[in-house]
Amino acid sequence: MNKAVISALPLLILSSTVSANQPVNTFLAAGASVIDEQRKVNLNLQHYFADQIANGVYNEFGYFDTDSNMSASFSYIDNSDFPDYSENSQSIGGEYF
Repeated sequence: MNKAVISALPLLILSSTVSANQPVNTFLAAGASVIDEQRKVNLNLQHYFADQIANGVYNEFGYFDTDSNMSASFSYIDNSDFPDYSENSQSIGGEYF
């Protein structure tokens, strides 16, 4: 993958998620990097069953996060120095209130 595309991807995702205080239900985060022949890709998705405000104070500790939600994530690591080595992880989760 072209390094320019990889470096522009986070900016593109950030610019597509910033909007006025409109209620949303689904948040998506993606990332990709290439460092010393090691490629990493990750994708995180969280869906709330009640409207959320995208802008404003970010609740990093989860004290006010009392809406039912579900989440999924995927990550992939590939190291070209070791052709037989690659790592995948997937997870799903959720909370019901």
